[in-house]
Amino acid sequence: MAIRGSKSRARMIAKHLFLIIFCISILFPVAKVFQIALQDRQSFDTSLLPVPNPDLFTFDNFKYVVTRSKKKGLGPELNEQEVGRLASLLSGIKKPVHDVPSDDSPGSMNTWSPKPALLAPLKEKRCLSCHYLGSLGRKDGLGGDLAWASGRSRGMLARWLSTPTPALARELGISDNPTGLMSTENVWLFGHQLFNSVIVSLVTTLLGVFLACTAAYAFSRFRFPGRRAGLLSFLVIQMFPGTMMMIPLYLLIDKLGLLDQLLGLILVYSTTSVPFCVWTLKGYFDTIPRELEESAIVDGASRFRIFWSIIIPLARPAIAVTALFSFMTAWNEFILAATFMNDETATTLPVMLNGFVSETNVEWGHFAAGAIIVSIPVVALFFALQRHLVGGLTAGGVKG
Repeated sequence: MAIRGSKSRARMIAKHLFLIIFCISILFPVAKVFQIALQDRQSFDTSLLPVPNPDLFTFDNFKYVVTRSKKKGLGPELNEQEVGRLASLLSGIKKPVHDVPSDDSPGSMNTWSPKPALLAPLKEKRCLSCHYLGSLGRKDGLGGDLAWASGRSRGMLARWLSTPTPALARELGISDNPTGLMSTENVWLFGHQLFNSVIVSLVTTLLGVFLACTAAYAFSRFRFPGRRAGLLSFLVIQMFPGTMMMIPLYLLIDKLGLLDQLLGLILVYSTTSVPFCVWTLKGYFDTIPRELEESAIVDGASRFRIFWSIIIPLARPAIAVTALFSFMTAWNEFILAATFMNDETATTLPVMLNGFVSETNVEWGHFAAGAIIVSIPVVALFFALQRHLVGGLTAGGVKG
């Protein structure tokens, strides 16, 4: 008996040691992220004790991430050296735009003949590649405004490019109503990116779960030609990573004109999450007794009434878990969002985090603070849906 009791105590001690080590291994990375985020530096802290240094303790990293803003317009995207180059380019154009023909003939395009040495460094600037280079020599839009400004003195052009206000634009004789990008505005980047992430994740979850519920119920209750092939096709689709579909998806979104738009990202996320959601919900629908539906049919209920009033309430745990995973997938996805969204104000929060990582440097403090902020909604959802998780995660495991 003594030997048996000692073995039982040894197993209990080993079990508790395992649980302690397991909890430490999980909580240590989380504590490390908080340590880096709460210290006033951008280097990685290699200390084994994941506690912020009291001398370096600060919330400036969180403040920086939340308050990030950007000046939109032509001038703010150019530094002093680039302003000088563009001013030299514009002032060096010999033929004034006043002589440009009134039609859109190719001759009007030849009035611009910038030197390649001046033009090459400016091609990398997104504001110029999209507007100036894309409208080279045209009379409308920002390209036309820049064309009208050509031939002026370099100093006046540099002053206008540094502070491109409508008043300075009119002083140059560009137009009485210059292009909107002539003026500058402060844009709250974090606010835009948070809004984009919330809208994309919520709409993706609602649309994906709705489509998955209807499809899963059909696969569970009805027998029709192509049913087995449809289920297998959903399973095969899950075998391939989403990056393999990135190029065809990009071409489709481009043809639909939905690049840099939230609707395009919502459609992509919704369609890619449907296969997983269908299989999860179908397994749970199979466990719901058919006798409930037969009784409702005898009472005169329609198929839609049965689905909405009986099946959906009973499948609430599985729907909650499926919605949670759909939300997490859309909230954390980076590759497709970075590919389809080029404008910084149209991107989502994971793309924002990638902005703190460059080829030569990583802003560890800002990155850690941003990672904590991005994780808060998912953690809150887990706490809100925790009573559904146990039943939902085992949905379809045993057929009753």
